[in-house]
Formats: sequence, C-alpha cells, structure tokens
Amino acid sequence: MPTPSFYWFDYETFGLDPAWDRPAQFAGLRTDLDLKVVGEPRVLYNRLTDDYLPDPGAAAITGITPSTVNQEGLREVEFIRQVRAELGAPGTCSLGYNTIGFDDHFTRYTLYRNFFDPYEHEWANGNSRWDLLDIVRLTRALRPEGIAWPTRDDGSPNNKLEHLSAANGILHAQAHDALSDVHATIGMARLIREHQPRLFDYAFAHRGRQAVAEKLNVQRREPQILVSSRIPAARSHLAVVLPLMLHPGDAKKVWLFDLAHDPEALLATPPGEIEKPSQHGLVSVRTNQCPVMVPMSVLRDADAERLGIDRAALERHLAAAGVLDTAGFLPELASHLDTPVVDGPRDADGSLYGGGFFGDEDRRRIHHVHAVASPEALRELEGQFLDARLNEMLWRYRARNWPESLDHDEQARWQDFCRDRLLDTKAPWRDYASFMASLATTDFGAREDSLRPAFEQLAHDAAVRLGLPTD
Repeated sequence: MPTPSFYWFDYETFGLDPAWDRPAQFAGLRTDLDLKVVGEPRVLYNRLTDDYLPDPGAAAITGITPSTVNQEGLREVEFIRQVRAELGAPGTCSLGYNTIGFDDHFTRYTLYRNFFDPYEHEWANGNSRWDLLDIVRLTRALRPEGIAWPTRDDGSPNNKLEHLSAANGILHAQAHDALSDVHATIGMARLIREHQPRLFDYAFAHRGRQAVAEKLNVQRREPQILVSSRIPAARSHLAVVLPLMLHPGDAKKVWLFDLAHDPEALLATPPGEIEKPSQHGLVSVRTNQCPVMVPMSVLRDADAERLGIDRAALERHLAAAGVLDTAGFLPELASHLDTPVVDGPRDADGSLYGGGFFGDEDRRRIHHVHAVASPEALRELEGQFLDARLNEMLWRYRARNWPESLDHDEQARWQDFCRDRLLDTKAPWRDYASFMASLATTDFGAREDSLRPAFEQLAHDAAVRLGLPTD
C-alpha cells in the first residue's frame, strides 16, 4: 500500500476559462496526513504559444509576464507531465484552496490538450482529491472558536485566503503567487486541525463518492447540513438540505431540497416555470466533487441562533416534505431539470466535457503519442484516430510544443491557424481585438511600469505575426 499524503497545489493562470486559457505558474508541496512537510516545493512555469493571447487583467493580479513564462517556463507538455507526476503519485490526495472549483479544471484541460488521461491522477493508485475552501466555510459556520474570521463591509463572511492569513498571523508573503498561496493554505489547514480536529478529520474521512452517496440516499431522505458555494454567503454558505431525487441523466448528480424553503410552495409551482432552481429551494451536488456535509447533530442551538437558522421552520418544512411525492410531480420536475443545454459545435480544445468520451481504440492510440522517438515521428500518427477531434488535437499538440519540428508547409499551416484563431471575433477564446481592448482598460496599479511594456511588446509581436499594422 502506498503511503498516503496530501499534495497542496495552486495555479496562477492567464485567464479564468480552463477550456481556452492557460496556466502560467504551478506550485506544489507535499505533506503527510499530519500536515508535516515531506519533500521539496515545486514551482513551474508554462510557456505561451503563438495561438494564444493572455488576459492582461490576470497578469495585473499575479504580476506574471509573458516574458517570465517564456524565459523560465517549460513546453506545456513537459509542464503538465511534471504536474501529473506530483498529483498522480500513489496515495496522493491533491487539494488546495478552491481547487475543485477552479484548479482541477485547468489540470484536466491541460492534460487533455497534451494527450494525457485528464482524470486518472485523481483516482488511480489509491488517489483522491479534496478542497480546503469548503472546510474553511464549514469551520467558520459551525465551529468558529479559536480562529479569527474577517468579514466584508456588509458583514458577510470574507473567506479570501489572504485576508484569513492576515487575520490569523499566517505567513502569506505574496498573495497570488502560487507557492505563497500553497504555504498559506497549509497554514490555514493546520489552524483548523489544531482547533477543530474532529471536524477536520470527519470531513476528510467522508469526502469520497461512496460516503457522499450514502449521506444522499434518496430513499432514506435524512436531512444533512450542506456547505457549498451554491448557498449564498449571506447564509454563511450553509443550508439544511433533504436528498430529493437523482438527476435522471447523470447518476453522479443529486438534487436536494433546501429546508429553508416551504415544500408546499415548490409543489404549487409548475416545473416548467422554474428558471432558477435555487430560488425554489432546489440545489444540486455531484457525488464525485467532495461536497461537504455533516449530520444535523453538529448544529448546536447557539450556532443556529448565530446563523439565523429558524429551527421551527426547518422542522415544519421537513414534516411537510412528503407532499413532494405527490404522484407525477417529481418525475415531471426531474424531466424539466434534465433539459440539456443547447450547445453549438465546439472546438477540439474545448470539448473535454461536452464532446463525449474517446473510444477504446482511440484510447489505445493515445498511449502511442508519448512513446514516439521524436516530435517529427508524430506525423506517422496523423489521421490515424477515429475521432476527428484527436487528429486535429495531434497537429496542434506538435505545433504548440515543438514548432521547430514543422517543415515549410506545416509552418505555413500553423501560421494560418494562429491567424484564423486570433482574428475570430465570435470565438469563445480571447481574440486579438478583445486582447487589445483589455490591454487598453487594464489598471496594472503599482506594476504599471513593468507589466504594460511587457504586454505592449506581446501585442506588437502578435500584430506582426498576424500581418496587422503595428503603429
């Protein structure tokens, strides 16, 4: 059996959309389950490619320039290979601060673009994942003793990592530097483990899909305390929920009923009129995304009063929840909630979640991509995949990682691809025009003198490649 460990990690990125944007920096540090550091920290940078323009606003936050990643960074395939080796080490529970909601998607898409399995590191060899953000929310709401909790101007919870670190004397030398954020996250975990060890250990032990599914058994319908970003901050991201029904089109998705709402009101609403489910007490969670839940017994009277939870209303709504089993209502509701989102054709890069799984034969061929003797040898695999996405992705994979391997005709094809991509003003990714508009309006603050010239140089170089005026 592999020795279990935590691998704490963070990305700084050049934008917010994992399908189209790129990681700029990765940092990670391994600890044992007692949160003692084992091993050395890793910091990696990811080079840009000619078919991509970063968001200047992202750099205004992180301070990372295109020249930094291009001079100090790795080809993306090597960058993500090293990330994968850390996250995929046997026995690893990978986690950070909002990693399930943000960073994990960047890992998956970058693996996907570079012909690695986007999910294997999360489950193979005894591996798992977790996220400290909802543990912070849980501790703040139900066991806040011993920890300083900053608030926003309106009195709502402020769970930003840099503000929690400052309030609790945790070293956080540079917010939005990946390694600094990792150290601060570990510091926050230690603080929670020190003051609320039972809560921390309970949440960790019940993070897995089977444990979550047991809590959300729709036959037993036992109320649970859910902590989630889907619950407003004004309610401390906490709700008492009742498992209601499985999502008909997705076995990993469960619909819950928020007992702050009256089930009679939901029953009186025709399902076809429900546009925003949360406004009617309907909340969904996925069993494979480590939703944080604890039993009702954890809620003390003092906690309920402090959080503004009306216990009497909860009990009334729980007692009345049986009305939702009125013949035909839940099947009709489920059918409405299962209405697929209409989505147009997706570019190969963005089809990880929406394009379907690759067939077994293509999956076997994918393994050959990293076994070839040289980038030039990848030509032998072109056109060999059954799924058209993979044939297009293979070409991009070589051009992005080894542009020097392209012959004359391939260079011309790559230049045309980059030009078409960056001049496509209707595309979901950042085109040249939107990049320039963002550059014109971005406030770089104290970093103005270093960042603006760096991005103006990037804009000039892009204009030259695209054949645009540079005046």
